[in-house]
Amino acid sequence: MSVGTLQSTYFVILIVGIVLTAVGTWGTNYYSKKASDAKDLDLQHKLSESDRSHRADLIKKDEEIADLNKKVNVIHTMELQVAIDLPTDPRPIGEKETSVGLSSSVALFTDEKIRYRFVTDFQYSTWQIQDNINRIMFRYEPEEPSQILGRPIEFLSDIKIFVCNYSSFLEKVGFTPGDKGSVVTIEIFLNGVRIADLKNTADPGVLAKGQAELDVSSIFSNITEQYSTKLSKMRSDSTDSDFFKGHGR
Repeated sequence: MSVGTLQSTYFVILIVGIVLTAVGTWGTNYYSKKASDAKDLDLQHKLSESDRSHRADLIKKDEEIADLNKKVNVIHTMELQVAIDLPTDPRPIGEKETSVGLSSSVALFTDEKIRYRFVTDFQYSTWQIQDNINRIMFRYEPEEPSQILGRPIEFLSDIKIFVCNYSSFLEKVGFTPGDKGSVVTIEIFLNGVRIADLKNTADPGVLAKGQAELDVSSIFSNITEQYSTKLSKMRSDSTDSDFFKGHGR
């Protein structure tokens, strides 16, 4: 074989080698890019799934919060505590005593004359809080629970008038208000939370004569806001208390 033939053969082999190397490099880069693109797509898919999952969690939390707020703003229990401070002749200050056997009822009315009656459980308390003042305390709950319990708190905002009649009760227990005014204090509790109280001085003889009315619209007109404020404060106080307990204070 001549030198010219050998050179030609070498040249052909060299060209073929260069071409094969180029093809191999291109193939490697091509499949590497395909693999990289696949990884990117897989990562994007995972990120997309994570994002969807996160959004779903947020939606679920929002729904749970909304449901909790609905439950929080629903009346589960309601209680009226009424204290009557009656003027008396000078007497020794005494301890609180609870008596059983006499029932008492009061009512709340809306502008539309819708009535919600509240009754005691045949118990009441009395004690001489000062040498010339005797206090009678009543605890009232709804006579017809279905009228009030389970309803939104805001429905109470329509209530305007508190109506009571203690004439028969005072006669039975032997208390006479005399010629001085009696102080009536009404406290409202919702779901165990004390919302507000209202004090009013009844003119002499009013409670002994029969039915008496008191405007309570100032308490009930914004009762939802009052409840939320009191509940938030209770939670805040509870959290602070737990924090200090955990830190040995």
